[in-house]
Amino acid sequence: MFILLPNTASSRTINMKSNLKTAFQTVVSLFFLWGFITVLNDVLISYFKERYVLSDFESMFVQFFFFGAYGIGATTYYLIGTFSQDPINRIGYKKGMVIGAVITGLSCAMFYPTMMVDSYYVNIIPLIFLGLGLTLLQIACNPYVILLGDVDSADSRLNLAQGLNSVGTALSPVIGGFFIFVYFEGTTAIQVPFLFCGGLFLAVAFILWRTQLPEFSSEESASGSVWSYNQLKFGMIAIFLYVGAEVAIGSKLIDYAQTSDGGAFNRFTASQLLGFYWGGAMIGRLLSPILKSQKSILIRTINTLLLIGFGYFLLNSSISLLTYFKGEVNMGFAELFGINLYNSIPFILAAVAMSFLASLTYKKVNLSLGSFALANIVLLGFSFLAGGKIGLWLIIATGLFNSIMWSNIFVLATSGLGKLKSKGSSLLIIMIVGGAFFPLLLGLVSDLFNPRIAYLVPIISYLYIFFYSKLSKLAHE
Repeated sequence: MFILLPNTASSRTINMKSNLKTAFQTVVSLFFLWGFITVLNDVLISYFKERYVLSDFESMFVQFFFFGAYGIGATTYYLIGTFSQDPINRIGYKKGMVIGAVITGLSCAMFYPTMMVDSYYVNIIPLIFLGLGLTLLQIACNPYVILLGDVDSADSRLNLAQGLNSVGTALSPVIGGFFIFVYFEGTTAIQVPFLFCGGLFLAVAFILWRTQLPEFSSEESASGSVWSYNQLKFGMIAIFLYVGAEVAIGSKLIDYAQTSDGGAFNRFTASQLLGFYWGGAMIGRLLSPILKSQKSILIRTINTLLLIGFGYFLLNSSISLLTYFKGEVNMGFAELFGINLYNSIPFILAAVAMSFLASLTYKKVNLSLGSFALANIVLLGFSFLAGGKIGLWLIIATGLFNSIMWSNIFVLATSGLGKLKSKGSSLLIIMIVGGAFFPLLLGLVSDLFNPRIAYLVPIISYLYIFFYSKLSKLAHE
């Protein structure tokens, strides 16, 4: 059980409570920032692929370095916690978040000197340290948000934090693509945006250090082995494949959209379309509290469609404003305006299907997970058959159905673990390393065959996730 460290001074307790709101706002800003910087990798892949004339397989080393560092960092943390005291419990959540933010900020700044060397593999070295910094942030921030307030509202706080993370992932390709592909040129296109992001991480680290935050410690003493729980072991595979599929789809999207099979868009417009993919995940995650607060299927569906419409409008407005300020209004906006009226119908229909499935299955975690996995299998299959702009929008629509998979798999995998839940959770975080290997597989298939066939590869992940949803039952069901 987690407890607030004893404090007998009533005035100090009052001050601590008055800082809870500020503390929460500061901590969740990190969720937005790491979502933004993570998806910026998708833009980097396209940038480096053109700069160094890379194969699809070689370009995916961006994700291999980044998510591989996640695997190394999370595994190291797990081993230290297993054979010694939990590191975060030893130094405190506040120091853990500050250290993680500082490492991430300095890693972003590393792009400035490495980009001066004309070598692809030197240029992506900062991604290793970036992944390590974000690993520490993930480990420290997620449980701290849960602890930062009443137990009854813990899920609402975490959903809000994850929602802001998704806002960052949706805006990253829109804003990042504009600055990297349009506004800046040469190495400056990478150096300046990453310096700015690094400055934001360091600024938040400083604010956290100066903010009086409540400290928590763990008195949990769990015995037994997590390896005796099948739902966890199968869930680890599910997380590995889910993260791998989600990252792989986004990693190739910009380049695929520029091919004749993907609609033959220019690179800037393609980067903006990536925003719709990650925006779909944002919409689905923000949908969760709506489903819980409304009993009527009709009202839930209407609210879902309104939220989808708002997200759609927000992304388009961002694109048009960016092109306007650059003085190139016709460059991306005119093209996007045309496809929004007709060719994005598959995305809109998928959004309606998502709201319908979510309305029917929101009470059963395994049922909603299985139905969403099946929806992505259908979308990717029909995308291969259709090709062109229609096929591209079907791929983009998979982001809508990816939205709830992380949380649902996480809940199913840790169900019934009791005091071993924290150990199980750390093992699931290790499986984020799927984002390092699956993009390489998709890139390899793309090189051997073509990108259109490569987008059939993620079906493997969704088939397993569908299988896992049938095996898994919550402990109380």
